[in-house]
Amino acid sequence: MRWTVLAALLASLAGCGGTTDPSTVSLTGQWRGSVGSLGIQFVTLDLTDADRQLSGSGTWTGQLAPAGSGTLTANGLHFGTNVQLNLTFETTTGPQHLSLTGQIVDANSFYLLFPTDPTPSKITFTR
Repeated sequence: MRWTVLAALLASLAGCGGTTDPSTVSLTGQWRGSVGSLGIQFVTLDLTDADRQLSGSGTWTGQLAPAGSGTLTANGLHFGTNVQLNLTFETTTGPQHLSLTGQIVDANSFYLLFPTDPTPSKITFTR
């Protein structure tokens, strides 16, 4: 009886999808992150991940009405689970640049470290 239960448990686990190795995840796709700092409430990204190179565009929404919203461009690198992304925000006062680092968490999320005081904020982006 004990072996039958164990065999059934192992068989059910074998049928479950395995976890995706974060180092093999492509970041190509649409992403959304809730920043909540630097005057930015939300960021959406439409990224292309080709041969370790990241590129794309997106939008940002300000935290307060006067901050408004706008477009942004993105470019960077993806090595294993590490991400380096340069974002250029188009604003009414001209382009604003941020160079950010982060990591892939799983197939549907990665995070970027946004500069805030006293420590960077870990902002998660999801598909």
